[in-house]
Amino acid sequence: MFWGRYKSRVDSSKRLVIPKPFRDICGDSVMVSMAGDRLMCYRLKEWENLEKEHASQEAWWRFIAAASRYGIDGKGRIMLKRAHIDRSFMRRDAVCVGFVDHFEICSASSLMDKLR
Repeated sequence: MFWGRYKSRVDSSKRLVIPKPFRDICGDSVMVSMAGDRLMCYRLKEWENLEKEHASQEAWWRFIAAASRYGIDGKGRIMLKRAHIDRSFMRRDAVCVGFVDHFEICSASSLMDKLR
């Protein structure tokens, strides 16, 4: 289960470090999709369950179509696609937040706006 909030960064090569507690749950890869201005990240098993549950629902098609599987490298990083960076407004500082069955990544400024 994903719990907690962790600071992270996007480096000049578009890599983002996944917090160790989240990496321990995900293993060597993670499924990432978009929801508004944040990235939604799932373990492969959870993603497969989502696909089975929602693939026939038209409202989920965009969410499923926007997904990418990212490998987690030996340093715990994923290399984000430009579209995921641009749509999430993430430039450098990021925050990873656990939500039990998944975690979300957003820009630090976006999270601060939501907490106000």
